Amino acid sequence: MMKDTNNLRQSKIGIQKYFIAQGWDAINYTQVMLYQLIRRLFALDIDVYCVFHTRPEKDRVKSTKDTTVYTDKLTVEPQNLASLLPMFNEKWRTYIDESDKYMLQTKADYYFSASTALNIEKEMEQNIQKMLEKHSANGSK
Repeated sequence: MMKDTNNLRQSKIGIQKYFIAQGWDAINYTQVMLYQLIRRLFALDIDVYCVFHTRPEKDRVKSTKDTTVYTDKLTVEPQNLASLLPMFNEKWRTYIDESDKYMLQTKADYYFSASTALNIEKEMEQNIQKMLEKHSANGSK
């Protein structure tokens, strides 16, 4: 939305209008717009799914204009949208293991702040039916 804007761009989602300025303020406006949009979706009492891509987290203290330094943690792309993650009670990370299986990380570790309300293991094969069976077998409904 921000690409090739002159000074101010108006976006409309439903009846809500958002004004996005060019430059650094556009990042803040985009965060606010997405936060408000997600909150409005939550108010509809529907399931809301968002897909974020991960990337290495930039070390904001050690990085300079000429040199980018990364931590050994993962964050979302773009990194400034990581502030939206606490809005969701389920945060899973998909990855491919050594045997080329699609896996889900469902609980936090040092590298990524995954979380789940399901009573399942920290890492499981990416199969929602097996995940729900495991959740039920562990005494949860």
